[in-house]
Amino acid sequence: MNYSITDEERRSTMSKQLLQVKHLTVDVEQKEILHGIDLNINAGETHVLMGPNGAGKSTLGYTLMGNPKYHVTGGEILFQGKDITDEAADKRAKEGIFLSFQNPVEVPGITLASFIRSALEQRRGKRLRLSEFRKELNAAMDILQMDHSYADRDLNVGFSGGEKKKAEILQLLMLKPALVLLDETDSGLDVDAVKTVANGIKAYHNDTNALIIITHNAKILEGLQVDYVHVLDDARIVRTGNGELVSEIIEEGFAVLLELLHAYAANVHKLVFGFGHASAHIAQRGIAEDHVRSQSTFDRQLLAQRTQPFEQILVVCCIGTACRTRPT
Repeated sequence: MNYSITDEERRSTMSKQLLQVKHLTVDVEQKEILHGIDLNINAGETHVLMGPNGAGKSTLGYTLMGNPKYHVTGGEILFQGKDITDEAADKRAKEGIFLSFQNPVEVPGITLASFIRSALEQRRGKRLRLSEFRKELNAAMDILQMDHSYADRDLNVGFSGGEKKKAEILQLLMLKPALVLLDETDSGLDVDAVKTVANGIKAYHNDTNALIIITHNAKILEGLQVDYVHVLDDARIVRTGNGELVSEIIEEGFAVLLELLHAYAANVHKLVFGFGHASAHIAQRGIAEDHVRSQSTFDRQLLAQRTQPFEQILVVCCIGTACRTRPT
């Protein structure tokens, strides 16, 4: 599994920013379920969202897709430089955002082929010749090892869990969106099905599009170059790292990771506010408590050294109290 890429490869695939999420806060029925989310995604990148159940991972995916159930109460969402915070889901889909569901619904009366053809015509803005469409569809089905007869069956009706997930990836391969949100596409799949789905994702991904993968399973990431991993907990992104963070989470689990972060936060609080001159120093330098900001690295050595300069301690951000210096 190749979890990281070189700086040169990274620079070559980061020329175009696809998505900017700025200080996003979301609620459902007046209950806040996302708070202060910041996320930047460039063409060619693969981002992975991980975290315990109920952390807000799927909520973020649905919000980015424009599900009206989720109300944006703060912040904004920019897609290809355009503010889409208030756009409807169908408009976002036409512009190139795709969400794969955890539990795809059954739609009697519409065949899989008809559904994909209609969506593809909307996406391309023109009618498609049936023969050309079928040729393209069959080629995509071959990548996923799907029997061609599934194209003429009603959408997801009578499909197994694995067949429904393959149908989702089939739509992805045909529609070729710019930004893909995969919400636990690997859940409920056996080992072989996960490999097949992963091959479909790999066939889609290139330096013109981007992936956001919500998963608990590293298997689906095999063959992909993971650029960033974001850990969500309690409605916030509490840690960001490179692909190696996946292995750390798989090995240690979320409970250990979050317990460690909480312990670090407590240490930072003691380090900052344990000094006798801390209050005066904070007032003089214009330092204020701020909400959590994710960092690509976490300096454990700094937290272990009480003798480090006060200014260095202030730039460490983690769960709990996070302090930073405001520009003067």
